[in-house]
Amino acid sequence: MFPTDPDRDEQLVFVDYVFHYLPQLLTAEEQLAEGLAQPMLMFESGSNASLVGLQRLMADTDQLAVLRAARLFPEEVEGQGIRSRWVGFRRAVAQRLVNERADALDIARCPSCSRVLNTPQAQQCLVCGEDWHDG
Repeated sequence: MFPTDPDRDEQLVFVDYVFHYLPQLLTAEEQLAEGLAQPMLMFESGSNASLVGLQRLMADTDQLAVLRAARLFPEEVEGQGIRSRWVGFRRAVAQRLVNERADALDIARCPSCSRVLNTPQAQQCLVCGEDWHDG
């Protein structure tokens, strides 16, 4: 059995699951904002590859749409970097989906502890250790 990870943020696990496995539920603007976040995060960390990513995004996308998508990030707060604004954006999108599209949120959960599983195909819970391989 695996011990429960006291540092596991269930809301963040849920948010990551939604963005990774259910991106079709996001609006086009939300999908664009998520795509915009990756080069922005790389830029914040000092990566030159981020400039290429931003240039490609701007060349392939209507620039006005990029600006509209960028406004989905919460306002910048003193001392708050892009990463924390991105997490805030993702949490807000997940909350919107819970409020507006709960019926479409097919989230794989452990049959024993009801925690969100790492993938839709998981057959073992990494929180409580429950295992349902082989039926």
